[in-house]
Amino acid sequence: MRAISQAFGSPTKCCSQRPKILSTPHSTVSLRYFPHGSIPLSQPAFAQVAQHRPTNCPASVRTLQRSIHTTAIRNNGSPPTTALFQASDLTMDEYHKLSDKALDDLLLFFEDAFEFESEAGDGWDVDYNSGVLTVNFGKKHGIYVLNKQPPNKQIWLSSPMSGPKRYDFDVRKGVWFYHRDQRTLGTLLREELSRILRRDPDLIVLPLA
Repeated sequence: MRAISQAFGSPTKCCSQRPKILSTPHSTVSLRYFPHGSIPLSQPAFAQVAQHRPTNCPASVRTLQRSIHTTAIRNNGSPPTTALFQASDLTMDEYHKLSDKALDDLLLFFEDAFEFESEAGDGWDVDYNSGVLTVNFGKKHGIYVLNKQPPNKQIWLSSPMSGPKRYDFDVRKGVWFYHRDQRTLGTLLREELSRILRRDPDLIVLPLA
C-alpha cells in the first residue's frame, strides 16, 4: 500500500477532486481534473481546452482525453439540395389563376380525348365542378381526381395507379411538381395515360409543361 501511495499520490488529495468536462463544438473533447475553485482557460476557434494542470496529482490521473465523433443530422423532411424544382411563394390570386388554368386545360384535353379516342370505353367520363376535376376511366382503369387546395396552394391528385400526390408550382420552370420525387404532374399523367390508351407517352401531348 505504501508503494502504491508513493507512486500515485494520496487518494484524498487527488481523487476527491471531481473532473470538469469541457464541451466544445470540435470533434475532440478533453476531460481534465482541476483543483477546487480553479477556472479552465479557453482558447479561440473550436478547441476550448483548458491549459491549467494541477501539480498535486500524478499524470495518470490528471488528464483523461476522449475523442467524441459527431455525425451531422440530416433533415429528411426537406427536399434534396440538388432539387430540380422548388415551390414558389405564390400570392392567393396567382395560385387561383395558375391552378384554374391547369384544371381547365386538362378538362378540355380529356373531353377531346374521350370524343376521338378509339380506346375510349363505356363509362369513360370527365367532369369539372368547384375546383374538382374527375376523370372516370371505367371499372377497368378507375377514377382520377384532381382538386385545388387553396390553403396549401397546391393541386392534389388521386390516381388509381400511383395513389395520392400533392403538387406545388415552380414559377421559374412553369410546372406543377411533386417535391418527394421531383417529377411533374404532366410527366406522371403521360406515363399512366400511355398504359390506359396503349400508346407511346411521347405521343400524348398534355396541356402541362
